[in-house]
Amino acid sequence: RDVLTALGHRVDWHSYPMAHAVLPQEIADLRAWLARTDGRLSMRVPRRALPDFCHGGELLALAVVALLVAVVMQLAPSADAHLRAWSLSLLFAAWLALLLGVTLCKSRPLLQRLPGAWPWAGAWLLSVLLVLVAASVVWRLDHALGTGLTAR
Repeated sequence: RDVLTALGHRVDWHSYPMAHAVLPQEIADLRAWLARTDGRLSMRVPRRALPDFCHGGELLALAVVALLVAVVMQLAPSADAHLRAWSLSLLFAAWLALLLGVTLCKSRPLLQRLPGAWPWAGAWLLSVLLVLVAASVVWRLDHALGTGLTAR
């Protein structure tokens, strides 16, 4: 009963005199209800859609969270805690958040076609791969230009 209601099917629930046994009237009511649904009943669990990162609110939230993470990481005591490291980490976090938001915006229609929880797993995997690629690009650029922003 709860599954059918969660799936959005309107069912007229009756209280029958014997809750511990199946009555012929219950079977007749169930057959009539199934005939009205035309076989459209599916037992799959409803799933939540991925957020739409193509709108400003979601992109802003993503950027704010990324910048807050960068600020919190810079609060940890370290030997090289100065303004340059802090500003570069904020710049990298903002760039990464924007890149990730655009990637998730464009890939959302493809990810939504996947069954079950796979859209969420795909978005997570895409995010991890994007962070790895972006970090390796920044590392290679840093070492090619000799700026000394990253550890060797």
